[in-house]
Amino acid sequence: MMTSLGYAAAGIYNAAARFETSAKRSISTSVDTRAIEPAEQIRAKQAFSANTSTIRTADKMIGTLLDIKA
Repeated sequence: MMTSLGYAAAGIYNAAARFETSAKRSISTSVDTRAIEPAEQIRAKQAFSANTSTIRTADKMIGTLLDIKA
């Protein structure tokens, strides 16, 4: 069973891999394909950002729960 932190970590890894793959494709492919890559890189950056926000929120929630419990 994965937690929100696990899903977010997997999402960060996936977004970083998508960005890296897109960057490699933009160097080694035709001009037609290169036109698509900036949009893919923006989507990967947004996915990375969204997943880091999830981790920050989960961290705050865990902190709050620990404060209540203490």
